[in-house]
Amino acid sequence: MGKYLLPLLLIFSMKASADFKSTDEVIKKLSAYTIADIDGDEQRLKDKKPLKIDEMFNDLEETNKYFETNKINEEAAREMERVVLLTLLHDPSGFATELVYPVYSKNVDLFKKAAEKLHPYDRKVILQVLQGQKEAVEHGDG
Repeated sequence: MGKYLLPLLLIFSMKASADFKSTDEVIKKLSAYTIADIDGDEQRLKDKKPLKIDEMFNDLEETNKYFETNKINEEAAREMERVVLLTLLHDPSGFATELVYPVYSKNVDLFKKAAEKLHPYDRKVILQVLQGQKEAVEHGDG
């Protein structure tokens, strides 16, 4: 019995992940997030339910893994930027920026082009936080 307990615990303790199979899946999942998801986290916290921001972090992490071996397009880059902006509303630490940075660092021009379709204020914010993450990584702080 004991030899089965540890593997079972490991299976049940693993976080749910998106395990994206296509860029279209990434875009569909990320584009579904809205500001209402972030605003609703206050009530989810009171109800002791999982927070949507944690789901966003998980999806950004899985998106990063997916694009380690797959080519990113402008729409996917823009959705990644948009989700980072949403998370910044309640997580000023910039954790989402750290999650997106590996893909961004290999596709800077694509992310800049994708940001052109964001609201000018959002464009400025996302490009600043991504540039700040780049500087942190280059100087050993990230």
